[in-house]
Amino acid sequence: MSKLATPFIIIVLILSIVALVLGIQLFNQREILKGRTQRLENAAAEFAKSIHYDDFNAAQLKDYAQMLTPLNQLAAQGANRWDELQDTKLDLENTKAELTSTRETLAATEEKLVATEAQVVDLTSRLESKEVELAQANTQIEQLEVEKEDLNAQLADTQSQLDNAKSEATDLKDEIASLNQTIEDMSRELGELPEKVAPRGLTGKILFINPYWNFVVLDIGRDDGLSPNVEMLVHRKDKLIGKVRISAADNKMAIAEILTDWEVMPPKEGDYVLF
Repeated sequence: MSKLATPFIIIVLILSIVALVLGIQLFNQREILKGRTQRLENAAAEFAKSIHYDDFNAAQLKDYAQMLTPLNQLAAQGANRWDELQDTKLDLENTKAELTSTRETLAATEEKLVATEAQVVDLTSRLESKEVELAQANTQIEQLEVEKEDLNAQLADTQSQLDNAKSEATDLKDEIASLNQTIEDMSRELGELPEKVAPRGLTGKILFINPYWNFVVLDIGRDDGLSPNVEMLVHRKDKLIGKVRISAADNKMAIAEILTDWEVMPPKEGDYVLF
């Protein structure tokens, strides 16, 4: 009997050892599974925290029957966050593209601004130069105005002198004509009327003309052989334009009447007379 019990005891012992080994292994696997479960719970909690899912209940993960619901909710929230992330990524790419375009536009605008500033500097310099020129021109204008006033005063004085000279010439002409007439009358009474002659080829120039009184003043006189009543041709260059008759003469100058019957065109100062 004892011999039969011995194998049975050995088998029980072996089974006990096997059971013990299996128990140890199962305990180790349990601990591993427990550690994994805790890590998964912590990871899920951290994931929920990272995506700002505040309604996530990590305690439900401890119950196998209830753990699927919070995991599905967490997955759904994760998917939503992923979609939001993709949208944000797309918006970020669009914003980046817009930023690149904006930078390019800004660079082009800065180049234009630099060019515009250079133009402003150039225009400012040119404006300052023009202002200096304008100031100089205004100074010159003021000087010219002063000179103009002086010239107007001189012109008025000269005109007054000319008017006086014309008046004196008219008076002199009348006086000389009267004296010549007296001389002619006395000469006729004495039978000694002087001949109305002048040297052939005698030339002179018209110094002054009075169209109102129809006479001219010549730059030749008695010292040149000129005498009253002598008629002289008036030339302008090589063209005959009229004729004058000497009314009176002194040593250096003479007054001559314009003979309108011979006038081709009105004589003017600078024309020549020829005998």
